[in-house]
Amino acid sequence: MTASRAWWKWALVYATLAIAGSIFLVHHAIPEGGDFHYFQRGARRLFGADGLHVYTRMGALIIGPLALAVDRLVLALGGADVLPAIGLALGIGVVALVHRLSGARPAVVLIGGLCFLWPWSDMIRFGHLEDGIVYAFVAASAWAIVRRRPVLLGVFLGCAAASKQWGFIFLPLALAVPTERDQTVALGTGFGIAAVSWLPFVLADGGTLGGLTGVSSAQPGSLPGVLGIVRYGALMPDWWRLAEVGALFIVCVVVVTRLDWYAAPFIVMAMRCTLDPYTWSYYAAGVLFGAFLLDAMQRRRFPIWSVVGLVYVSEVLNHLEPGMRAIVRVVVLVGVIVGVVVTSRRPNVVGAVASAEHQG
Repeated sequence: MTASRAWWKWALVYATLAIAGSIFLVHHAIPEGGDFHYFQRGARRLFGADGLHVYTRMGALIIGPLALAVDRLVLALGGADVLPAIGLALGIGVVALVHRLSGARPAVVLIGGLCFLWPWSDMIRFGHLEDGIVYAFVAASAWAIVRRRPVLLGVFLGCAAASKQWGFIFLPLALAVPTERDQTVALGTGFGIAAVSWLPFVLADGGTLGGLTGVSSAQPGSLPGVLGIVRYGALMPDWWRLAEVGALFIVCVVVVTRLDWYAAPFIVMAMRCTLDPYTWSYYAAGVLFGAFLLDAMQRRRFPIWSVVGLVYVSEVLNHLEPGMRAIVRVVVLVGVIVGVVVTSRRPNVVGAVASAEHQG
């Protein structure tokens, strides 16, 4: 294929993604910007009277300080009015970055990108730009792993943790680089940036750690509700969210060190959807991001994991009884884990770099 024909093919792929993403945003339209007002209010209070006490005085603020700082830019550009455009551009940027670092085929980028942008647009219309910022930093981390840039890897992972409390679950991706020295550099940089971002709040106000977990209740169809940990609608124990993040951190360590590192986002985000007491539809964006990354890095001809991920988070399951819905998702999750184990090729950063550079 000549360079000009390849250029037009990719231009068509990304034009299709942009048009489809715009349609998805219209379909997922939510009045008054969804939860974006938490984002705006949190940013104003952080840079206003509350300062380092913001997480104690605004307990529902499950948004990291870095994301709140980004909100200042969003507000300057127009706030909720420009959020869909910013969100769509960020989503397509994530697709392009995964394409670039993996050398994925056009069909995988197109179909996997469409599967990803469907829940991504839902997330943006809900007003959760901070989730998108986390996924963007994780995509950048994948690029740093492939290019073997341990300092940048640590920077991106630290920024993910500074953007959202559960962003800490991705820090074990620092172990994906091949040498112990690089791993130490990446881990130290990542944890260092996360500490610099969060410690001032913890040291300034002893109630910050309690405020960081937020308030959650078991929704119908959630595994905690089905298992009877609490009744539907009742508040979850204070320790649940911390335990959830800790468990996902450990799972990420296991996947990165024992399987293919690029399977970690898919597995941990699918597990988060299963374990979390909330069942919000925009959680699906993380699952489909991980699935797309896995499809791209495995160099597949067809994005099978993206299709599986779309089934896992499908709105069709909402027609099932809550208990059956949770069971189906657990079964699919187990199938995903088994499938990843079977297809795992073990971490091979050198091969990935060579492959990505060959694809140009």
